Amino acid sequence: SLDMALQGKVDATAVQQLNDTFVSLQSKVNGMERGVWEGMDIVQSLEGIVTAVKGQLGNLEHQIQDKVSSDQVQVLCETVVGVKSKLNSLDHAIRAGVERMDEVEGNLANIGTQFGGFKQALFERLGRQSSSGSANAGIL
Repeated sequence: SLDMALQGKVDATAVQQLNDTFVSLQSKVNGMERGVWEGMDIVQSLEGIVTAVKGQLGNLEHQIQDKVSSDQVQVLCETVVGVKSKLNSLDHAIRAGVERMDEVEGNLANIGTQFGGFKQALFERLGRQSSSGSANAGIL
């Protein structure tokens, strides 16, 4: 089988490096997944805040028809400041997620290049060995 043929011909260090690369890639993908979930949590939190603000604005609108107090305006201003802060946090989290995605994309491109080179070198060596006969069958 191909696996058995490769086991005898592929350098153990190259296989370990390839394995280490895949383990590193998996770790980075897991980090990216955590970032996406964190971003989704922030968005849900923001949706709750926006809903609460809408309710407060509706209440204030009814009260404005009667009379607006400075305390109510202060509460509204504090609410708007809170929403702005949450939006800034969300923006930061999204930017961090984009940076993580860019990093993973770069790592995937590097792995693809490395794997392509590894594959080409492997097939070149296997091709040379099969054409040079069985005398050199154990040499990479």
